[in-house]
Amino acid sequence: MSRVVFGIALPVIFISGSINTTVVCRYIHGKFYRDSMIRYINSKKGWASWLGLVFIVTLLAWVVAEAIPIFSELLSIISALFVSGLSFYLPPVMWYLLLREGSWYEKKNLKPAIFNAVVFIVGMIIFGCGTYASIAELTTKFQSGSVGKPFTCS
Repeated sequence: MSRVVFGIALPVIFISGSINTTVVCRYIHGKFYRDSMIRYINSKKGWASWLGLVFIVTLLAWVVAEAIPIFSELLSIISALFVSGLSFYLPPVMWYLLLREGSWYEKKNLKPAIFNAVVFIVGMIIFGCGTYASIAELTTKFQSGSVGKPFTCS
């Protein structure tokens, strides 16, 4: 069963990693070739610099992830703190403060207000439970002495 789950998760992992790598590399490539046509035109030099940059950024990300033994737990804490907000509880706040026209209890706003309130509550639950679970996992790992060493893949 774990192979099936990993097989389903693997494309998502590759896609999300590719998006992050592309964003970072486009920024660096754009800054480096700011006033050059290489930035826009397919050429050997452009492709070589692009592929080299992607390789370096990917290698750097791998080194950072492997050098920090508790990297997975840190990602869990960061995700619970920030992804829950950016995905769940900040959009309803923006709707209430920026997009809503009239009071929240008007007929045209009642359904969106209830929906946004539910999304906000779900976001706060994810924020609280996710942060607690991530910190508890990290604490348990340190107490049991099962924190790995850098570059051991454990």
